[in-house]
This record gives sequence, C-alpha cells and structure tokens, in this order.
Amino acid sequence: MDSQSPRMVSEFSHTDFSSPHALTEHCRLLAFCLVNLDTSPANENLCTMLLGELNALDAALDLPYAVPASPYPFDAHLYDDRPLTASELAEQCRALAHGMLQVSEPWVRASLGFVLWERINTLRGTLDAV
Repeated sequence: MDSQSPRMVSEFSHTDFSSPHALTEHCRLLAFCLVNLDTSPANENLCTMLLGELNALDAALDLPYAVPASPYPFDAHLYDDRPLTASELAEQCRALAHGMLQVSEPWVRASLGFVLWERINTLRGTLDAV
C-alpha cells in the first residue's frame, strides 16, 4: 500500500469483542449477509455463526458493560431504512408463522410468536395509516 492510499481502520479496533455492542454488531452483519445470500450451504454456515454470536450476546448481557463512543459504525448504508409495505409485512408474517410450524423447541416457537405478534401489529399500523 502506498503512502497516498487511505487506510481503513475499523471503529471496533480497540473494542472488547465480547461486549454486547460488538456482539450485536456482529449479529447484525451476519443477519445482513444471511438475508442477502442465495446459496443454501453458506446460509447454514451463517446461521450457525449467527446463533453462536447470539448465544455469546445472551451471556454478555448478564455482565456489566460500558457503552462505546461509537457503537454502530456500519449503519451508514447497511440497511434500507424505508418503512416496509403492507405486502412485505404480510410476507414476513407468513414466513414467521411457517417457521413456528416447523420448529419443535418451545422457546424458539415462543420467540417466533412474539416477533410474529410485533410484525402483525406493525402491519395493522401500516394499514391504518393508509
């Protein structure tokens, strides 16, 4: 790299990677990749990685933690922040309901059910706003 090239430095370079903020950011990046990836074997690997990060996050949330100065450096263009349309919300609701039917673990079903309830409420609000 020549001296004129800009140097990329992650804002997490001096961060505790076991902190809830860093783990949350890892989960968000993995989820983004998962949603935008079409190949099945890679999806399974990303899901496994995401589950590992979420398990670490669950453990980290039980410990005291400090809020970093800039907790989410990748927000700039990672997600499309536009509100979802009613049909997109309905599609998510169908996917969550389907997932609930496919899963046998009670805690997973309960969590999917809660997210489904949130999505249905959001869909209702979207329809009421029209």
